[in-house]
Amino acid sequence: MGILVAILGMGLIWFAEPLGEISSFSRGIPHTSPPLMIEIFGWMLLVGYPVVLFCVLRWAASTV
Repeated sequence: MGILVAILGMGLIWFAEPLGEISSFSRGIPHTSPPLMIEIFGWMLLVGYPVVLFCVLRWAASTV
């Protein structure tokens, strides 16, 4: 599961600009996503997920 999240995060970081060009339509007007926002989300998945997982596992081990 961790490898899948890491691959997804790297994909968001590497392909932020093409993914940002995929527009969503709101009221018939196309809106693109800023690539920086996509990259930040990718970094959150790549770095944040292992940190949160480590903290949760450490907390669970200390309560046993």
